[in-house]
Amino acid sequence: MKCTVEKSKLLEHLQKVCNVVDRKTAMPILNNLYVEAKDDTLTLTATNLEIRLTTTLRAKVEIEGITTIPSKSLLALVSKLKDKEIEFESNDQFHTAIQCGNADFFLLGIDPKEFPELFEFEPEQKVCIRQSDFVKMIDAVSYACSYDDSRKILKGICFTGKDGVFAAAATDSKRLAVIEKTPEKMPEEFFNFVLPLKTAIETKRLLGSDGTVTLELNSKMIRIDLGDTVLMSKLLEGSYPNYQNIIPASFKNEVVLQKKEMIESLDLVGIPLTEANGSVTLKFGSEEMELFAQSTAVGEGRDKLMLPYQGEPFQVVFNLSYLLAPFKYFHGDALTMKINDPTSPVMLTNGDFLYIVMPIRAK
Repeated sequence: MKCTVEKSKLLEHLQKVCNVVDRKTAMPILNNLYVEAKDDTLTLTATNLEIRLTTTLRAKVEIEGITTIPSKSLLALVSKLKDKEIEFESNDQFHTAIQCGNADFFLLGIDPKEFPELFEFEPEQKVCIRQSDFVKMIDAVSYACSYDDSRKILKGICFTGKDGVFAAAATDSKRLAVIEKTPEKMPEEFFNFVLPLKTAIETKRLLGSDGTVTLELNSKMIRIDLGDTVLMSKLLEGSYPNYQNIIPASFKNEVVLQKKEMIESLDLVGIPLTEANGSVTLKFGSEEMELFAQSTAVGEGRDKLMLPYQGEPFQVVFNLSYLLAPFKYFHGDALTMKINDPTSPVMLTNGDFLYIVMPIRAK
């Protein structure tokens, strides 16, 4: 293999694929990129056996061929090279000489035959959605995924399609985040799948603010097509909880909370907290809300926000990080808090987004 590529373009594509490579793996070949030069195109592929990401870029190909190159070393090298073009030439042992300006390197490769074969895949459904909408869906719910290995199905985002509405939901059994969007194209019949959190994060890295993204899927796999970049991933298997059952049908009180004000105030009063599960108390009175947090090790903090609440005074206690999360990741300016009493599920909502969280019982 021998080819020349533009350094800036190569770096852009390397940054896409190298994120897939796990930091630790028992298979040395998984540390390498599968590199193919053919028809004036350079194709880079990385996999961790769960996700496979392939991206292509233009290249001046003198000799077609295939090799593998250590991914992290190649990314570090290309990010520091100074000239505009980089030349690659691999030998029969699949080792690659890299030349850029006055710099010369030689990276050891592994036989491409050891690289995992392409996943077998026959799509059964297809969804086309605006890239910006898919980014908003991932942002709005991904933080609510579980990290508990005992319930692996909760370590992903559950996507459902029904009656023209495409919904994403995530829960760790202590909170629930749901968002709905209208895609450009979607199957008429009901469908659902659970996308692993890592796949969702890698997908978000690839998405932009313009254009559409195509999702092709079956019961076990998904293929996400972005033109010059294609991501394939296994889906999580199992039954996702029927989260609709925990959404209250009605509420007695509601108040509009501004996103920027809430983030600043929660960050402020949370300074004395030393525990990861530290709590914050919200006290609602006429036209105001007081936020209070304390710890026995550091002290306490208070802040007040003026807001249009005119109902009966009440107070409610939340895990600070659980209350803060939707404000940080929701794409919007305000959320409406809906509540029945200090011990029942509380909803934060705005348009197509809702978040359910259980208050902490006051001691």
